[in-house]
Amino acid sequence: MKKILIIDDEYNNRLLLEEILEDSEEDFQIISVESGEIGLDKLQQERFDAVFLDMQLPIVDGIQIIDIVKRQWKLEALKIIIITANSNQLNSQAWYNDYVDAYITKPYRYITILDTIKKLLKTGN
Repeated sequence: MKKILIIDDEYNNRLLLEEILEDSEEDFQIISVESGEIGLDKLQQERFDAVFLDMQLPIVDGIQIIDIVKRQWKLEALKIIIITANSNQLNSQAWYNDYVDAYITKPYRYITILDTIKKLLKTGN
């Protein structure tokens, strides 16, 4: 079973991602948290295969999480999927692009979420 973490401060965004992943034919274990701080705690305590990461989080934002998880903790196997409402905030020259596996803009499309996670985790149909 693949384990996925969702880090987003917006409840409805977390709920929608959870529903899309739960409705898939895949057998995902999904944990959803509302802040970067809690997300980092989860990532430190448990092993995840992938994380859906909102870039605009209060206090500890997505860029800080990428820095900690990939550059400090060296969790190379963890797949990072950036979720953002503002595609303009994504800088194609930014250092964090080397550590991000996919970008998805809000509003989410069901098929985009499932295709992305299946491709990254090499699961399913």
